Amino acid sequence: MKAGPALVRLAALQAGGLAAAGLTAALMEPRLPPSADFLLPRHWGFWLFRPLIALGAAPWAARAVSLFCLGCLALSAALLAASAAPQTKAAWPGLRARGWQVVLGRLAAAAVGLLAGLAAARLACSLFVGVVENAWFLPQSVDWREPLALWLALFFALSMAAAAACRFWVWTLAERLEPSDCRGFAAPAAVLLVGWLTFGSFAAWRWDEARPGLAAAAGFVQSTLRERRVLVLDGRAPRLHRLDLGEPGEIDYSRHNLQAALQYAGAGESVWRLAALRYLYGGETVEMDAEGLRRALALGDRLGDPLASALLLENLRTAPLTDDDRALLEGLADERRWRVGPRAAAELAEAFSRFGREDLAAAWRRRAQDQPGGAAAGLLDGGAGRARPGVIEGALAPWQGVRVALYAASPDGGPDMLGPQRLVASQALPASGRFEFRALSAGDYVLAAAFDEPRSSPRVLPVVSQAPARLSLSRRRGRIDLPTIRVRWKPTAASGR
Repeated sequence: MKAGPALVRLAALQAGGLAAAGLTAALMEPRLPPSADFLLPRHWGFWLFRPLIALGAAPWAARAVSLFCLGCLALSAALLAASAAPQTKAAWPGLRARGWQVVLGRLAAAAVGLLAGLAAARLACSLFVGVVENAWFLPQSVDWREPLALWLALFFALSMAAAAACRFWVWTLAERLEPSDCRGFAAPAAVLLVGWLTFGSFAAWRWDEARPGLAAAAGFVQSTLRERRVLVLDGRAPRLHRLDLGEPGEIDYSRHNLQAALQYAGAGESVWRLAALRYLYGGETVEMDAEGLRRALALGDRLGDPLASALLLENLRTAPLTDDDRALLEGLADERRWRVGPRAAAELAEAFSRFGREDLAAAWRRRAQDQPGGAAAGLLDGGAGRARPGVIEGALAPWQGVRVALYAASPDGGPDMLGPQRLVASQALPASGRFEFRALSAGDYVLAAAFDEPRSSPRVLPVVSQAPARLSLSRRRGRIDLPTIRVRWKPTAASGR
């Protein structure tokens, strides 16, 4: 019987490691890049992720990972049951001889201990996983330290909880419940509790783990709920989109909150850093602030967020031809930071061609063609002569409270037309109502105007005069002067007016 506790501790370690492996696989599967064709952070050990990325593209990959996780958990439970079976079998006849009331009482106490162990493991795992996945590593980081840190954290929590639960089970089945034997389960439980409290206190101080959400962590304030009416002017009948900028009881997109999120995301590691970055990307898109959007995406790019880098590269393919935008593009082409796949290389070639860097464009075009899965020779756009900047200007009335934005035209006018990839430039109208967009490359553009109103404003429909057609700049037509666009609002029957 002396070997029993040692056997239980060994089984708890083995079961904890096995369960941690299964949970690590389940947690990592959705955080892997969908493919290696785009920009991926450069870290040592990418060869470990390359086959996993290829495997994840299979339609059965998610189900296979789920089955692997369930299998690991089932084997862990079986291992723990087998380790406690000899002592359970030896204690069972004595318990039965004392009556079913004793048996049921002991089983109820054992069930409470097992549930307490599971609850402790759940709390510890949630704490550790939250820090690893939100404060230390961003999604699609392809950093070998991420799965290692996840496994170590889960291994510690699950092993200690399993050891405590199994020893409590054995103790409750003993013929006599000796208080001195409590140390068999109290020791691993104390280790788990001390580790959870210590790491949790440090995480609350260092990474804002104790904050209930991004709003509390970044210092957001609730403002008046607004409705944004976005009028898209693309030559056909003007299209009106209504966006609710916030919901009752929730934080809306306001300039104060966006600035607070920008400062918070750039201040350092936090479990709410990823949420702050995502809030910025969405908020600046909804606010139709082109420069703010590129600033937010550039911050995410510096912090190693592949989503920000992909969106920024898409945006720079249509952004104005300024020195700041060219500097952002050159940062995305830094292969000391990024592994550039064939799709990203093709996008870099197109973007550099727009900025007049045909030498770099040709080099990236060759990279896109030479890599496995790259485009065939001759299919990539050479973009010769697209660096000549153009101008689009005009005026809009009424001007008060209006923001005008220029979007790269979508080939099919799909739902991504007002997305972050196509937002080229924007400005708030001055008192004169005039707008001007400079340093534009050749291409097709669509003008949009945003009118902010209180949520309680009546429903109205726009009536537009001098609505512009789709705006096309080319080498022969480098300037477009629009007549004054006049908008008036016609109340609908539902408005009661």
